[in-house]
Parts: sequence; C-alpha cells; structure tokens
Amino acid sequence: MRLRYAFVFTVTALSQLGCESLQDFLPDAGPDSPNGNCVDSDGDGYGDGCELGPDCDDARLNINPGSIETCDTVDNDCDSRVDEGYGLGTPCLVVYENCQTYGERVCSADATVECRPSENSSDLCDTIDNDCDGIIDESDPSVGTQCDAVGQAGSCTQGAVTCSAGNLVCGPGDSQPETCDAIDNDCDGQIDEGTLEVACRPDVPLEGECNPGTFACTGNEAALWGPCVDYAGPQTEICDALDNDCDGQIDELAGGCECLSGDTEDDCYTGPPGTLNVGTCVAGVTRACVYNMSEDSWDWDTCNDTPPTIELCDGLDNDCDGTTDEDLDLGDPCTIGEGACASDGVIACDNGAPTCNAAPIAPQAEACNGTDDDCDGRVDETNAAACTTGTGECAREGVDICDAVAMAIVCSVQPGQPQAEICDGLDNDCDGNTDEDLDLGDACTVGQGACARDGVVACDANSAATCDATAGGPTDETCDAIDNDCDGTTDESFGLGNACDGVGQCGGGVRECDPDGGVRCSSSAGGSEYVEVNETCDGLDNDCDDAIDEVWQLGEFCYGSCGNGVLECSVAGFAQCSTSAGGSQYAPVAETCNGEDDDCDGDPDEGFNKWASCGVGQCLGGSIQCDDVGGARCSTGPGGSNDQSAAETCDGSDNDCDGTTDEDFNVGDACTGVGECGAGVFECADAATSRCSTDVGGTADGSVAEVCDGTDDEDCDGNVDEGCP
Repeated sequence: MRLRYAFVFTVTALSQLGCESLQDFLPDAGPDSPNGNCVDSDGDGYGDGCELGPDCDDARLNINPGSIETCDTVDNDCDSRVDEGYGLGTPCLVVYENCQTYGERVCSADATVECRPSENSSDLCDTIDNDCDGIIDESDPSVGTQCDAVGQAGSCTQGAVTCSAGNLVCGPGDSQPETCDAIDNDCDGQIDEGTLEVACRPDVPLEGECNPGTFACTGNEAALWGPCVDYAGPQTEICDALDNDCDGQIDELAGGCECLSGDTEDDCYTGPPGTLNVGTCVAGVTRACVYNMSEDSWDWDTCNDTPPTIELCDGLDNDCDGTTDEDLDLGDPCTIGEGACASDGVIACDNGAPTCNAAPIAPQAEACNGTDDDCDGRVDETNAAACTTGTGECAREGVDICDAVAMAIVCSVQPGQPQAEICDGLDNDCDGNTDEDLDLGDACTVGQGACARDGVVACDANSAATCDATAGGPTDETCDAIDNDCDGTTDESFGLGNACDGVGQCGGGVRECDPDGGVRCSSSAGGSEYVEVNETCDGLDNDCDDAIDEVWQLGEFCYGSCGNGVLECSVAGFAQCSTSAGGSQYAPVAETCNGEDDDCDGDPDEGFNKWASCGVGQCLGGSIQCDDVGGARCSTGPGGSNDQSAAETCDGSDNDCDGTTDEDFNVGDACTGVGECGAGVFECADAATSRCSTDVGGTADGSVAEVCDGTDDEDCDGNVDEGCP
C-alpha cells in the first residue's frame, strides 16, 4: 500500500473522544439573537441574525466558522480558504517495499493526506518499481521501439525492443506471408517469389465475353505491378449469338432477334406471290440486319422493292394483275358544277386520277332572281345582313331576305305600334323625340317654410314627370323668424310683442326672440331695449342676466385679517373677506406669541421682538421665540428649542441662565473662617461647594501651624491643639 500522512481531527477521531456528533464538539450556539430574527437552517448555531454570527453554508451542519478544517476540498471553517494547514502541493517521498520516488501531498478519499507520485513518473526496465504503482518494469519508454535484429533476413530484421529480466533486448520481427511489396516478407532470402497476381477489375466476372484481367507482380520497388492483361468489360447485348453483357444469357433482347448483327439478304420482295415482275412489281436489292431501338430488337432493314399498289389512271398496271387502268369508267359522260355553273364532258385521266373533262363555268354574285347564280346549291340566298325598321320604341331588328314575289331585298320584320309618350327616357310615340312636352330639367320646389327644397323636373320610378327634390322634415317651432314646423306660420305661440317684465332690476319691455331660439323680454340682458349696467355686490341682479352677485365669487375661501373666512358682500357693494374689518366674522383679541395675528392688524406676534438676539450666562447666542403659553423666551434658555442651560455649579458662570452667577452658594457674602482664620467672603471651593476665603485652601488662607496653647485653632481645621502631648 502507499504511505499516507494524516494530520487532522476527523469525524472518526471525534467519536473516539466520546463525541456523539460534530455538534457536540462545537461551542454552544446559544439562544437566538435578542430580536428573535436568527435564521439557522442547519441547526449549528450560525446564521443570519444569530448570536454566534453568520454561516457561509447554512445547509450543512459541519460547515460554519466554528468547524475544524478537514482535508476534503471544502472550506469547512468559513475562512475563504480550502484545506489550509495540510501542506497540499508540497513535495514528499513515496516509499513502498522496493519502490522509492517523489510525489506531492494531496487529500485522500478518507479526508487524510497522502503522498501521490508525480504524474510524469515512469518505470524503467531494471526489476524495480520506479513509479511505485506495484507493477515492475511495465512502462520503460524504450519498450516497443524499432531495432535491428541480428542474424535475421527480410522483414525479420526489423525487430522491436522488449524488457527481459531487467534488460532491454532486440527481438526479431514477425515472419509474414509473401506479398508484392519488394520485401522478403516470409524471411526466406527471396523477394516476391512465386506467382503473385491480382485481378485488374475484381468486380468484373469471368463470364461470357468478360474477363477481369490480371496485374502481375514485378518485384521492382519503383513499379510493383505490371500492366493489366486480358481485361474485357461488359458491353451492350446485341443479336450475335454471344453473351455480350456477361450476365449468363445470350441475345436476351426484349424484342427478340429476327436476324443477327452483320447478316444481309439479296433480292427481297414483300408483295403477294404471283405478282413479282408483273406490271410495275419488281424485287429489291441487298438489305442488312439492323437494330430497332424503339422495339429493342434486331430486324431486317426496309426492303426497297416495288409491291402492288392501288390502280392509278396512268396507263400502267399498278396493282400487277395484268390489266391497265381497269374499273375507272374512262369515256363515260359526266357533269361538273351546279346551278348556273353546270357543264357536261366525259371521264378521262388527269395526273393519275380519272376526272371529268368538262370546261368549268365561273359562279356569279347571287341575285334575287330565282336562279343559283353563285353555284352553291342555294337559290336567292342573301348574306343575312342585320337590318332595322321603325323609329324609337317601334324599331325592330331583322335580317335582309329576298322577296320571291317582288324579286327585291327586304327586311324580315315589321315595325312596332306607337304608344302614348310617357316620362321614361324613351320615344314611346315613335316620332323621333324623347319625353317631349314634359318640362324636364325645369327648376321646381317642394315643401314650405324650413321644409322647402329646390330641384328640377325629372322622371320618377312610375314614369311620371316630378320634381326630384324631397321636402325636409318639420321640427318644433323655435323663435327665429322661420317656419320651423312648416305649417305656413312663423313663430306662432311665442306671444311676440306682448308686454313683459325684464329679469332682475331691468324693468318692463315686450316679448321678442333671443339668439338661441327662445323668448326674452326686450329690457333683459341682450334685449333690444337693454341698458347695460355693472353687477354690484348687494344681493340683487343688477345686470339683468338672471344671476345675482355672480362676479364676486361669494362663499369662496379667503384669508382675512382675522384668519380663514369666506367672501361676502360689503356695505360698499364690493366683496370682502368675512374675517376682515367690517366682516361678519371679524373678532380681534389681544395679541399673544403664537404665530397668529390675534389682534387682526396684519402683524403676527408684534410686540414680542421675535428673532432678536438673546441669552445670558452660558446661554448666549440665542434668539427670541414663542413659548408654549403665548409668551416669549430665548431659544437657548431653559425650555427653549436649543436649551443650553444646566444646573447651577460654583464656577463663576451663570450655568442655569437666570442672570445670576453662583447663586445658592453665597459667593461674595461675608463669612468667618474656621478657628483663627478670621473674617473673609464666600468663594467657590469646587463645582459643588463654597468656602470662606480665609479657610484652609482659600484665596486668603489664614491658617498657620497649630500652637499648643489649649485655646486656639491656629491651623483652622476645627480642632484645637491636635497632635499636642
């Protein structure tokens, strides 16, 4: 085994000391913090707000600032360092039986320290475990390298280094079957001996006309293989009694083989027996066997013989039956053309066909005369051109026809019957005029008053002449000099001109229309007899607009000389604040120091000298301010916002800021010292007491050494003849 070094208290060691768990070894975490906000998820006493302090990992019990660092790649004691104190990474010596090498200290799996050999350690062929892995001579870097084997031939001279009994030796190379590579593979002293051949095309079978061919080994290192010999690849199958495509089948064409490639045939004839050399029938010359791509077959080429054909009118025996131009009716009478173009003749040959030899007659334009003038088999037909007869709604459409009685071209239809003219955009009475005498387009009006609309006379859906305007709809009558309800009367029911009383203080007038379509009195605001006046704050509608005191904002908040109030009318006809002089809420009182204008004179806290400098004794540097009962005080004095006063002490200062220094200590008052120290004045002995100036330690200390006289206290300590025998 490997040598290991352990220098830490592990959990096992703790349990040997009698600890039930790691928590037994840790200091008592104590109760939660006084405010009760300790968050300790793992129960080790450490966490946010805990008395022992925060925890760097509140999910694991054995990781906190009170833990002992363990060699396990974890920061157990929360000091931001991992496995400190174990010397990890420092060099060390590994010794195991007959092995000794250097390594470095690392943490082992059981949280102890071990010395691990360096990764670059290697074994040597020396019967020693140099890398201390328990195996001897397993990885000498020279093992497996090539070497020259002595006394070997061919490829066997290329040996490999092996380790044998602590020594490096060169072993012979392995003998192999001979291959074509200019090397003695089988180590018999000969190179590439024997018949060494390979196929040129191993994928080509030795079948039919195919041969894969062979490469022969030359033993020449510069060109190991000779040229390919006897190669023949597959070809397209043809009809030749051979397996050209090397598939084991001969002449397997889809269309078969009528003949073989290269065959020929002389004096071919395709006509029926008994017709060769009769009339125009003769044999052909030599023809060849050719490939028919569309049928995938080999067939005889076309024979260029002349077999029988249909008998022609040409003086020859075309059907090779021994008779010339038979069954063609030559010399029989015949007629060509019809109607006025008919001409008589006889049947005769013309360019190989039997034809009537009558002279043709040219057709003429067809006329309405009872004759087929254009020779088309029809008599007196016309070109059926479109024609119209009649005017307006009486017009009818037809085609030109020939009148067999009158022998003249006429239209095939009769005109319609005229009707009474109506308003529809048509010529109903067939006189050439449309909608005449109906005043179409003339200006017209429909409706009355506000409903009247202008338009023009036009045809309606019932074919009657009507004004095309639509009367507007009536509305409620308003007072505006317009007949709004379209009844022929304007502004009825408004009593216009009748006497009336104006709004507010404006007096009498007559009823008249206002701009909004309503009615007003002529003496009211905006009326024709209105006399404009300004509104006064007096509870009356002075400007006759049906609103009282509307410009004065009465009732709105205001701040008067006596504080918060509302706007109200004054006796002068203007608005004033109700808390100002003369207002309904005006009530001044004696001025006090409170930040308010108590006497309503516009000057808050006058007479109290606010903000003036003040202060006595050690309270200097203040300013006058209001106190809590309506009076004034200094800000640095007793009770002030920056109170600098203190209890009076005997120190020559006015500590309590009452204008008197060291009162309560009788400083300056006459006094008599203790014993024989005589008359003096009170002075401060220390901050808390006073003394007579003639007493011991005073500024006029009258004490002397005690004399044993039985009567006097010369040292003024309150004792007579102390220390005397």
